[in-house]
Amino acid sequence: MNQPSLLYGVQGTGNGHISRARLMATEFARLDVQVEYLFSGRAQASYFDMEEFGSPQYGTGLSFKTRQGRIRKLQTLKCSHPLRYATEVSTLRTDRYSLVISDFEPTVAWAAQLRRTPSLALGHQYALTDGAPRPQGDPFAKWIIRHFTPANQRIGFHWHPYDRLTLPPMIDTDLSPISNSQSFTLVYLPFEDQQETVALLQQLRGEHFVLYSPETAQETQSGNVSIYPLSKLGFRHHLQRCSRVICNTGFELIAEALYLGKPVMSKPLSGQFEQIANAMALSELQLATITRQLGVLNLDKFIATTKAQPRIVYPNVAKELAEFCLQRVNGDMRPEECDVALAALAARLWSDVVQPSGIDSLQTGQAQTLAAA
Repeated sequence: MNQPSLLYGVQGTGNGHISRARLMATEFARLDVQVEYLFSGRAQASYFDMEEFGSPQYGTGLSFKTRQGRIRKLQTLKCSHPLRYATEVSTLRTDRYSLVISDFEPTVAWAAQLRRTPSLALGHQYALTDGAPRPQGDPFAKWIIRHFTPANQRIGFHWHPYDRLTLPPMIDTDLSPISNSQSFTLVYLPFEDQQETVALLQQLRGEHFVLYSPETAQETQSGNVSIYPLSKLGFRHHLQRCSRVICNTGFELIAEALYLGKPVMSKPLSGQFEQIANAMALSELQLATITRQLGVLNLDKFIATTKAQPRIVYPNVAKELAEFCLQRVNGDMRPEECDVALAALAARLWSDVVQPSGIDSLQTGQAQTLAAA
């Protein structure tokens, strides 16, 4: 009997999509499932630590351009390559696969639609349903979430079960906090101006910062700021040992910080629907300190007043979801049964989430929303 084969597309714009794909790759390997990967959304040379994916394909895809913490719509339009992207979609033979999975990656999603290949879309974006906090009055962003990656079935992830088909965050459950005698703050702000960020952090001389930057190729020291190139193992090392985290308002890193009990200060990327929705949810759930602008005063207050908080322990979502996908490719589940099975999976996984004792699920952790400094 031939192994079922999957095509797995990953949006490369943010490292959160790739982190989730790494966990799924480990579980697919455990299940002896043959998987081929396609990454798009950034230049091939900018990917790192890709060993888990064998020899993946790289495509153009669709992404957005940012500058100084804001989405630049005109630059995004200028840098798009619609003809090249259309060619990639039309020539991708998805009919060779039993199932196509898209982690918010549009090329494999649209190719699967054209060739009527069974498809599944994964992503935090699909949890931004009517029940979840999200900004109003942005029809284009809502259209993007609905149509960017079409699929037969969509599976969303969130910090709270706002919808019956929403799963808990997908976390590397081997992560654990490691005590460290020297306090430091881990900083990851890839959408901000890196030089401005370093200059800001240097004004807080009483704190040591570890900054991971997409713009450096080697470790450097600049006053009280240690600057590192992007690295899966290096970042994991510092995340487990840091005292707190400062980051943009993506999904995966904040979920990992909550899992480790690390206080978070987060600045949403201006104009980015998902990050603004995340900031709203984090404020509602009281899981992180949200700020519209990073400044000396609010950074100093965050560092001075935060301390380790109770962990939110999530189950091994990747393991359960990989087994769900294997049922799909083996034909053990009829299409009309998928939503029922997924809802049952979501309910079981949420029942396994360990919340801090005595803290309501909508009031977890120590946080506050700060105005711009």
